[in-house]
This record gives sequence, C-alpha cells and structure tokens, in this order.
Amino acid sequence: MDETGALLQGLIGRWRGTVSTWLRPEAAPLTGAISGSFNRLLDGDSVLYEYTSKVGEHRSDGIAIIGKDLSDGLVRLTWVDTFHTSSDVMVLTQDAKGDELSFIGSYTAGEETWGWRVVFGPLRNDELLIEHFNILPGGQEAKAVEIKYHSPS
Repeated sequence: MDETGALLQGLIGRWRGTVSTWLRPEAAPLTGAISGSFNRLLDGDSVLYEYTSKVGEHRSDGIAIIGKDLSDGLVRLTWVDTFHTSSDVMVLTQDAKGDELSFIGSYTAGEETWGWRVVFGPLRNDELLIEHFNILPGGQEAKAVEIKYHSPS
C-alpha cells in the first residue's frame, strides 16, 4: 500500500467533532457539531466520506469519494454537499503536501473562476483536522471550513 493509501485507511471509522464555517474571511465563523464516517469502497483503494453538520441554522449533508483515477494515476476527491456546492459536484486533484492529504479544484462564481482546497491533516492522537480554503481569483487563500474530529469508533 502506498503512502496515500495508508493515510486513507487511517481515516476509516466514525468520527464526531466540531465544524467552523466562515461566510466571509473577516467575519466570525459559524460553529456547530459534525458527525462523519469514512468507509472503504470497492476493493478498498477508495474511501467514501459522509457527514452531517449544521452551518448556523442550516443543516449540511455531504458526500465525498476519494480514490485513484486509473486513467492517469492521480488521487481525486469528488465532493458534493447541501450547503457549499448545492447540486454541483466538485472534482479536486491531489496536491502533494507531505504527511497531509491535500486536494485542489475550482468552481465558477459569475464570470470568475475561484479555487477550493481541502486538506486532511495527519491523524494524530485519534484526532483529525480537515480544512477547506477558498482561493480568490487573485490567488489569496481564505479559510472557509475547519473540522476538528476526534475518537473514531
């Protein structure tokens, strides 16, 4: 199993924690509870991530699949949720970041293309940090979501 596969397998299980969501970089985040699960898919090389949380008064449900694209060998994250992407499916490609799993993709807002980065921090002491960053058209990154999970079961 390669390093990415080992990192993915470390995510398997049920997680609980807190999520902070920034609607604007200068504003205080909305904070709430989150529960999620990571499960092996197919032959075990892919992972299904499902979660439920709240952003303010709004429920947010999401699904992501992380797996290797056989056509080019790159690891991709395919993500959709009810708060951030609505019905749009975002596809992000792995962006090497050492002991983290980092993915980068883009979306269109009006006539501009914005970026989105998702970083699964290294698993430490049964805690997992997942961060999402909005990347403005000029290249600046602003934290959009921070998930602090603990104790897989």
